[in-house]
Amino acid sequence: MNGITPLREKMIARKNLLVAWVAAQFSTAGILQLVVLALTMTTLDAHGQQDRRRPWGNFGADSRADAFGRNRLPLMQDQTNVASNVRRETTPNRSNSPNPDRSPQTEDASQQPWWEQEARSEVSFSAGSQQRQQDGRGEMIKSSQILAVVGDKWILAGDVLGRVNEMLQPYEGQVPEAELEAQRWKLVEQILPSSIESKIVYLDFQRKVKPEQLDTIRTSIYEQFDEKQLPLLIEKANVKNVAELEAKMRAVGTTLDKTRRMFFEQVAAREAIRKRSEDKHFTVTPDQLLSYYQEHIADYEIPARAKWEQLTVELGRYPSEQTKAEAFQKIAKMGNAVYYGAPFAEVAKRDSDGPTSLDGGRYDWTTAGSLASAELDKAVFSLPLNELSEIMEDDNGFHIIRVTEREDASRVPFEGKAQSEIRQKLEEDHKTKLAQEYIDGLKESTYVWNYFEQQAQTASAANRDVVDR
Repeated sequence: MNGITPLREKMIARKNLLVAWVAAQFSTAGILQLVVLALTMTTLDAHGQQDRRRPWGNFGADSRADAFGRNRLPLMQDQTNVASNVRRETTPNRSNSPNPDRSPQTEDASQQPWWEQEARSEVSFSAGSQQRQQDGRGEMIKSSQILAVVGDKWILAGDVLGRVNEMLQPYEGQVPEAELEAQRWKLVEQILPSSIESKIVYLDFQRKVKPEQLDTIRTSIYEQFDEKQLPLLIEKANVKNVAELEAKMRAVGTTLDKTRRMFFEQVAAREAIRKRSEDKHFTVTPDQLLSYYQEHIADYEIPARAKWEQLTVELGRYPSEQTKAEAFQKIAKMGNAVYYGAPFAEVAKRDSDGPTSLDGGRYDWTTAGSLASAELDKAVFSLPLNELSEIMEDDNGFHIIRVTEREDASRVPFEGKAQSEIRQKLEEDHKTKLAQEYIDGLKESTYVWNYFEQQAQTASAANRDVVDR
């Protein structure tokens, strides 16, 4: 996986994880889950005193192929994903990247609070957005439906459907329509809280700015919209001009004026948040930096990793003891060919059954402890570099490996990039704290009605009535 030792987020409950949430909803659609079977591992037995010049010794026709111990490499049918075939799921703070800078990973944009994400016009022109919008109960989602009241302003379903339809667009035609429609209403409910917060902040901004100043700011932001956002909308809608865009926007339940206004409110709310989260007197002390590093030291541990090559003969093609001996003979023949000078990659491409045989048997950076086979994992991180291993057997087959490159376990040092990124993390956390305190204060003084909260309260009350009866 990409990235090294990511920082553990303290404010995750307030993060906007909608994009990841959508992917999670559909990631399992139509996909069979692979089950890794853990088998008892025993050590390799002696299998005779071997000639150490050849790791597998002199092979004879009467050799016992079943004399080798078993490890826990799982039987996997799908060979399209090598990582799935031979590795356990790695922990988040490990990296298989070939050239890491070994520093904490910065926060993903999709995990940022809404006010830290770039304001943009979100209109979907997909086929699904022009069809019936239904919730999971089969009820129509009308663009004019009131989803929330903030102060004396409304938030309509049409204000968020554009964003929802845009998020669902990649799944159209890939997921059953009924499932897609069910997710639409769930996403509307997920998005609504951030839309409410944005509206609360905008109304506070509007109250504190003089009318003539507000007009000036609005004009400036509208000009930015027409210069940068409007061309993108025309391109996205696949139309030639603004008139055609207007017509297409009306067909999906919105207008250009409404989209422009919503963009203005987004920008204004974000600017208000930015100003309220500024704290020129806040500084991160050296003790705070060191304390954070020590408390999250596990995030800075870097496991050993290695690049290696593999020759494999699958036992599934040799079901009997007699044919198993043939399989052993085949793996020994491949090993001897490499030992006497044949290129490893050529032998793997020609004779190996392994999942990476087409790539010459090569595996990229593999972290210690990430292999499903404990025996292979041990060999990868103990064999001398560039030496062929002995023949190893597991339920999948016979294997010979060679380690070509290895790096020892290490730790990201406190001094340098780790320290600077911790400083940035703590500063951003402080800004987020101030911003959330500002929003929470506005919520206490602003009337808010939420359609989904009322639905939940109504359902809860109905359930209590049933229990009381």
